[in-house]
Amino acid sequence: MEYFEIVDKRVYLKHRNLKYTKYEDLNINSLDILEASSNFLSPIAQYFIAPFIFYEIENELTINIALHDIDLHGDAMKQIICHFESLQIVTSKKIPIEARLNNLKAASKEAFLSLMNQKKINPFVLDFYHYYGRYVASGDFKEVKLNRTCVEPLSKDSVEPHQIKEFEEIWDFLKLMSHDKTYVSLSPKWLFSDNLINSICVQFFSFTCKEIYLSVDNPSSRVLGVYLYL
Repeated sequence: MEYFEIVDKRVYLKHRNLKYTKYEDLNINSLDILEASSNFLSPIAQYFIAPFIFYEIENELTINIALHDIDLHGDAMKQIICHFESLQIVTSKKIPIEARLNNLKAASKEAFLSLMNQKKINPFVLDFYHYYGRYVASGDFKEVKLNRTCVEPLSKDSVEPHQIKEFEEIWDFLKLMSHDKTYVSLSPKWLFSDNLINSICVQFFSFTCKEIYLSVDNPSSRVLGVYLYL
């Protein structure tokens, strides 16, 4: 590959904190969800709704949001939570540590599809969740590192400045969700090839992250995960 190099997994694992937090006195409680004041879908709501639209396992999906550095009652969470039927909060010693969201509301699904038909969904969200159908990981995978110097800056022809700002807000939220503040792990639905350097998400991450690694399923060329070092 011209823009990626295969690396030993230990190369990028050495940067990661693999210590796990042991939680005690765990409880799960269901909370009531207030109705959305309108059908408006903010970009951050679009990001968390998108999997329920594009994947073929809508009824099996759960969105887990780590709350270590996120205010459950903050503006961003309010924009997300109101679009789901079910909200469960996991607590440790009565402190919220995770929000679990299930069952996208029908009205929110319709609003998303309407915005998509009008080409008003944030393009980064569409790029991130570019879906190629279901598959089962083979267990035969490789780790590759992106050569960031080969990636062109985001072009005004491909994305508007306000759309970049919207995705910056999503990115800031995703960084808060990460327990280890040295990297963020995400699961995009990409096919691996040199064409990935044309992805606006890859272009964005190339100029906001120090290093980018991808885990790739060899038989299917599906990207299993992307590891973004800050």
